[in-house]
Amino acid sequence: MLKCAEEEQFDTKTSKCIFVCKEEGLFPVVGDDGKYRECVNVGRNKFVLNEREFRIGSAFDTVKGRCIVVIRSVIV
Repeated sequence: MLKCAEEEQFDTKTSKCIFVCKEEGLFPVVGDDGKYRECVNVGRNKFVLNEREFRIGSAFDTVKGRCIVVIRSVIV
């Protein structure tokens, strides 16, 4: 039996779990550090879902709930 993650819902048309916006904000894409989801409230608890990619050198901070610049030091 397939069980979807808490923020997902089973889509009978595609037979896959899909992300569902329940509130406005930014959310990580589990398993893909290069992307995040943006849920925008367009009124009466209806949301538009946008999947976006990070700029190079950015990542999603789950504590802050937003994109941050990641500084990596290079050892030569």
